[in-house]
Amino acid sequence: MLDNFAPPPVPIHLVHREGHHVTQKVRAFLDLAVAMLRAEQALN
Repeated sequence: MLDNFAPPPVPIHLVHREGHHVTQKVRAFLDLAVAMLRAEQALN
């Protein structure tokens, strides 16, 4: 296999304003994006 030649993981940042002004849609998107990115083996 080419595991020895795999590039290092790429950091991905999700940036948003914290606080009570975050809408439910934004919170749902962030939760979904974090779960999907953490599950992707190629990114970890």
